[in-house]
Amino acid sequence: MINLSPRTIREIKEVAYRPEEVTLPDEDLAYIVVRNPGNNLTIFPQYRLGAEYPKTYGHFHVPGYAENYRVLFGRAGFLLQKMEGEKVIGAQLKVVEVGERFTVPAGWGHVAVNLGEEYLVTQDDHDPAHFENDYSLVKKMRGFAHYLVEDGGNWKAVPNPSYAEVPALEVI
Repeated sequence: MINLSPRTIREIKEVAYRPEEVTLPDEDLAYIVVRNPGNNLTIFPQYRLGAEYPKTYGHFHVPGYAENYRVLFGRAGFLLQKMEGEKVIGAQLKVVEVGERFTVPAGWGHVAVNLGEEYLVTQDDHDPAHFENDYSLVKKMRGFAHYLVEDGGNWKAVPNPSYAEVPALEVI
């Protein structure tokens, strides 16, 4: 059964780099997921969260399960984070261009980021029959260990001060 799952700017501010710099109306859409188990689409409009690039809320899979993505339109960055309890033991970024595929490894949380100058549309194979999305750590820590912000036309990773230790971001 297909359903729509929108996220508003108000919700995404909970995990934004500097929520006070976000000037978009709270009720605007941050992104929308067209849920069709095993064949979902996520659609991002082009905007900025202050200096930060548009992104999904971010989550971990319970139980740990790989998830496959394909970029249908635009340019995506996938921020990945591996945890041991509340300690970050791995932080990676994979940039994925239109037409390319990427698999989020089992046991890694992830955030999709619109690194392009236009819409981003991704397709994924999430099926709640295999795993659920857990947002609790992401909400508690106000995002992942790194934020991606615009810096002179390129992205720059900024550590999230909510984490006691933030490992360097490995670009894969």
